[in-house]
Amino acid sequence: VYVVCSSYAEVVENYILKSKWSLASSPFSIHVLKSPESQSVGDALRDIDALGFIEHDFLLISGDIVSNFDFKSVFQAHKDRKTKDKNSIMTMVLREASVSHRTRAKSGAGLFVLDEPTSRCVRYEPAPRPNKNGYINLDVEILSELETVSFRNDLIDCHIDICTPDIPALFTENFDYNSIRTDFVKGILTSDILGKTIYTHILEKNYSARVESYQTYDAVSKDVISRYSYPVVPERNIMEDQTYSYQMGHIYKEEGVVLAQSCIIESGTVIGSNTFVGDGSKISKTCIGRNCKIGRNVSIIDSYIWDNVVIEDNAVITKSIVANDAVIKKGAKLEAGSVVSFNVVVGENRVLAKDVKVTTRQRVREYSDDESSDEDEEDQAEIDVSTIGEDGKGHLYHDSDDSDYYESEDDEEYNRSLKSMIYSVESFSLSDTSIHSIINTHKKTHRRYSSNSGVSEGDDDEENFRTEAVESVTRSITENHDPDIAALELNTLRMSMNVGYHEVRSATIAAFITFISKMVTTGTLKVKEATENMFIK
Repeated sequence: VYVVCSSYAEVVENYILKSKWSLASSPFSIHVLKSPESQSVGDALRDIDALGFIEHDFLLISGDIVSNFDFKSVFQAHKDRKTKDKNSIMTMVLREASVSHRTRAKSGAGLFVLDEPTSRCVRYEPAPRPNKNGYINLDVEILSELETVSFRNDLIDCHIDICTPDIPALFTENFDYNSIRTDFVKGILTSDILGKTIYTHILEKNYSARVESYQTYDAVSKDVISRYSYPVVPERNIMEDQTYSYQMGHIYKEEGVVLAQSCIIESGTVIGSNTFVGDGSKISKTCIGRNCKIGRNVSIIDSYIWDNVVIEDNAVITKSIVANDAVIKKGAKLEAGSVVSFNVVVGENRVLAKDVKVTTRQRVREYSDDESSDEDEEDQAEIDVSTIGEDGKGHLYHDSDDSDYYESEDDEEYNRSLKSMIYSVESFSLSDTSIHSIINTHKKTHRRYSSNSGVSEGDDDEENFRTEAVESVTRSITENHDPDIAALELNTLRMSMNVGYHEVRSATIAAFITFISKMVTTGTLKVKEATENMFIK
């Protein structure tokens, strides 16, 4: 097993040396590879290729995966596919889940276009950002070669891939590939030269998810506590010094926990050893680490309290994370999305607003010629005092991305929400336009562009036709119009805007998909029933 680290390699190495994985009884040996210059998976794979030790198929996995599936069966299926298809270079492990599933990463919801009988992926597209039109261009020749095609937006990317030795070399050849999905997979599937194929293995019953954000940290933790990841559950005591035991209602406690008689511990709660909870305090759906001191009449809901934390009387914490050695003083309130870093002190009766992050490390910034660092320090000090109080310790944390970087307020809000622990289905559900697929043909491509490679004036006409045609067909379906009348309306619209029959077919298909999608997402009908209902109309 090779562990590639770009940061804290010594810490990882020391942990492994002291763990059971370094014993003679360990089923495998572990080697830590230091790659301090790596900024992405692509960089790490290029470093691996330079070392030249990969000779066989290998498992590529992130270090923050929680999973319980049987790898042997998945690997055997990968080998069987390679026997049938010599061009196969990768199997992506995916998991079925609804669009609104809590474990689904806000930024990681992509569309997989699959050859259904073989599970071969013929196209991958990242999901569009909210308020952005997301169109997928597919060459009609791809679809004509396949008997059954599935468009899957109901899959969680487990970030687990079975790769052939060709993969690192392909990353070296394509030095601009950084991401596995958006760069490598998309690039390979759209390449006319390489001729390589990528397959999927979809988990239907097993659990697998990656912790890649506050939101997924929260979701995966809840899944483990709720035992969806069994046998990966707290009382298995995977770490050598753990002593968790299970109680009814998904409550887990280690040895040495002291609970006042009048405190209330509700379901979905984990409490580490030597932690004390005072009189009248209420703990619900919360993970509390070791050696924590929680005072009287404290309310902690849906939060994560790490080790050695002190929470004084009457404090209120909701949907927040409090790191090691932090202190929350009397009457302080942490609103949803708050993150309190190591050694921070939140002052008495202070309120941290929604999504505020506080750290003891000051942000280092550059100053222009006409800007005074002294003035900035004064402003920063004033902001910190107003946030955490005169008896507090810490500074507001600002992400390195300045707001000027984003093209619009929507982009800025989207990126801010990705860094929040609060999951909002409404903010990240796909719009109707995002599921529309446009099938490109060489004829259309030729017509849309003039000889000087500029976009022709016909583009606006085609887009206007598409919008009106989709509305017309959708209205005809909804209001149960006679098919002949609907066809006449569509043909009249086609002639008035001077577009071809291809545009008519494209708009009609888009309207059909929109109708079916609305029936399914609103829970009115299942996919099969919605499809039958539409064609009966």
